[in-house]
Amino acid sequence: HILFNITPHTLEDEEANKLYKLLAENAYDINIMFEGDELIYVSPSIQDFLGYHVDEIDSIETWNNLIHPDDLQSYLDQVKSDQERKIPFSYYTYRQKHKSGVFLWFETKTRREFTKEGTIIEMATSVDITQRKKMETELEMQKEFIEELFDADPNLIFVRDGNGRMIYCNNAVTNLVGMPRDEFLSMETNMFPASENQAQEYLKMEERVINQKEEILIEEQIPDSKGVLHYFQTIKKPLKTSDGDINI
Repeated sequence: HILFNITPHTLEDEEANKLYKLLAENAYDINIMFEGDELIYVSPSIQDFLGYHVDEIDSIETWNNLIHPDDLQSYLDQVKSDQERKIPFSYYTYRQKHKSGVFLWFETKTRREFTKEGTIIEMATSVDITQRKKMETELEMQKEFIEELFDADPNLIFVRDGNGRMIYCNNAVTNLVGMPRDEFLSMETNMFPASENQAQEYLKMEERVINQKEEILIEEQIPDSKGVLHYFQTIKKPLKTSDGDINI
């Protein structure tokens, strides 16, 4: 049994609903349809992903009750806002409860039709992204580990983009400049203090690093926030990003 009790207003509507039902039943994602506050269709694939038979998902309240409590209100608020602004396409990400009790991550793309009568018809496709979320979490943990490792290093570690702006630095840099990291990196010009001649020399060196992919070893004199001069041996090397840009 498939829950599909929409009443078509015209022959064209009936044919469109038949086509949607045919496509939805053969697509390997969860497909759902709402008309106003009424759930009018759930594809059989919900059993493959969440373990429920379509008869168990008989209302919009039942569907919403599957969403994790921590995600539900933000989801409902976003849906309401998108409906009021008549957004034709929306994406929502939330966790839903499998019949076994485990929560899985889903990304739902919703397409809306706004009828002359004022009713909103929503056709949604919900895709399981649990594995992707797991990988994102693992990458975030790796990123945090690397940042903690760099922050424990007493040497200055920093990255400049092709325009000379510092886009990353470790704690040793922030201790030297006497400024919180976010504040220092958000500055329009966040260079170490240097004379005009020194700045031009550094600029030429960094152009070689970017354009010729050279690795350069130099000695630098950098004053700290109190004006005390520190001497550094600095290695500057090219760092290619996934977009093909060269940082330093």
